[in-house]
Amino acid sequence: MADGEKPAAGSGAANWRLARIDGDYNGVINAADITPIAQHWGEQLHGYYICRAVPGSSDFLPLTDPDQPEELLFVPRAAADHIDPHRVVQYTYTDLLADSGKYTYYVVPVCLADAEQLTGPGSRTAQALRNLAPLAMIMATPTVPGGPLYTFDASESFDTDGSIVGYEWSLDHDAVFEVDAGNNPVLEYRFNEAGNQRVLLRVTDDAGGTGTDIVMVTVDFINVAYFTCTPQTGRAPVNATFDPSGSYFPTGVEFYR
Repeated sequence: MADGEKPAAGSGAANWRLARIDGDYNGVINAADITPIAQHWGEQLHGYYICRAVPGSSDFLPLTDPDQPEELLFVPRAAADHIDPHRVVQYTYTDLLADSGKYTYYVVPVCLADAEQLTGPGSRTAQALRNLAPLAMIMATPTVPGGPLYTFDASESFDTDGSIVGYEWSLDHDAVFEVDAGNNPVLEYRFNEAGNQRVLLRVTDDAGGTGTDIVMVTVDFINVAYFTCTPQTGRAPVNATFDPSGSYFPTGVEFYR
């Protein structure tokens, strides 16, 4: 065959020439790809099957046709009536994933005249991940009823197919998550305004999925006298520390007695 001459349309040479087999799986067509093309040069290549391994399995099975479940899904190499039979074609297939986890795919050349039907090397594998979104849950507890200091606890949030790795909070009514708490599910926050306050939580799982929850709290800004004692128990004599910093007065606390 003369240099630059195209093999006859529909011939085995033409089909394998257009198959673009990546013999060394490096994503580039180069000299290493000549071997599989040469090995199958005289064979017919009619199209491809898509093979899939589901989560938890290493067995690859050809996918069935969504429109004809009793038949395997066959992807033709090119449309027979296309004006340019030498063209390289691209197909898109959407797979409906039933369960969460990692799915692995590859395509394999098909010769319909071959009893085995599968011929030639399979492609490099590709993976898809179906991830179930995590469920975000907030529990809000005021340090003192009516006071401005709240503890927000998101530790009841969970992810059914992984783990939660991040907690973010929006505390100023703009739905912008300005507080990134990392992997800490508990946040203490003091409000600066009275009234109904909206708190929004966003959790992120280890696969990048997110879930949100919202809670409304009421801040009255009443006069609040509050202190903590550390330790709360012990054998006398006990050195105790009293902390009244959780107290609140709208115009500010001047002194403690």
